[in-house]
Amino acid sequence: VSKEYHGKGVGKLIVTTLIKELTDKLKDGELFQLEASPTNGNRDFYIKCGLKYKPENQDGVYLWIKK
Repeated sequence: VSKEYHGKGVGKLIVTTLIKELTDKLKDGELFQLEASPTNGNRDFYIKCGLKYKPENQDGVYLWIKK
């Protein structure tokens, strides 16, 4: 998201919409892993959107989506 739109909810809307769309597309019992590679210190943004961070396993963030 362009810097001019930071702090206005645009990025959060994109990430939460993506999670919802992925969840809606899954069939019962399916499992999907969403991964992101944060840049420029924006890892906390992804964590606020519900993704997980485990530094002992990886540098990026992830979210398991199951229906």
